[in-house]
Amino acid sequence: MKKFISISVVMVLFAAFAAPMSVHIDHRGLFIIRGVTCPGGANWPGSNLVAFGPNWQYSAQDYAANVSKKQLDGWDCDVVGTLNTPGAKAKIRQEYRFNKDKSCTLKWSLAPDGRANLNMARAYLNIPLEKGGFGGGRYKTDSKGEVDFPDKEAWLPKEGKTVFISKDGKTSFEIRGVKCGGWKLVIDEKSKAPFIQMDFADPRG
Repeated sequence: MKKFISISVVMVLFAAFAAPMSVHIDHRGLFIIRGVTCPGGANWPGSNLVAFGPNWQYSAQDYAANVSKKQLDGWDCDVVGTLNTPGAKAKIRQEYRFNKDKSCTLKWSLAPDGRANLNMARAYLNIPLEKGGFGGGRYKTDSKGEVDFPDKEAWLPKEGKTVFISKDGKTSFEIRGVKCGGWKLVIDEKSKAPFIQMDFADPRG
């Protein structure tokens, strides 16, 4: 069984965006960044936790979780509850902290609920980006200059920071302080829409 760890990242919004006003956290504990992330439909989130049970049957937080949201000081909040996945059940904890430098620190944790381990084959945080703005965009890391989005996917470094830039160059956001099993930028094969995928355990083994 893979070792699952919590996901922790710091998101920094640029251009016309400044946390917390541009970040909305809904009643399911899922976030939307206005002008950056893209809900897949009227009731879909701009982010989602997807989990697979031991037989690769899956569920997602937008419909299979029972959570409660607790508002803290200012815009900070915690979300706690359970995620029901075929053959597995996990406790969820999500922490959103809005910092003085206009960044937002996100931490997502999964823990066993009545089991010795999570009994999951895989779990990841999915963050779809606005196709109209970020489709055909560019990104840069500390280790390389600015490059085009990949045709299929590109694994990203956990060290340093990664900046994602819209196609017209007018909107960008930064992700740094990444702690997770592994993360990558993926281009959907059919729609060509870009999304970020952060795994709780490295799927590469």
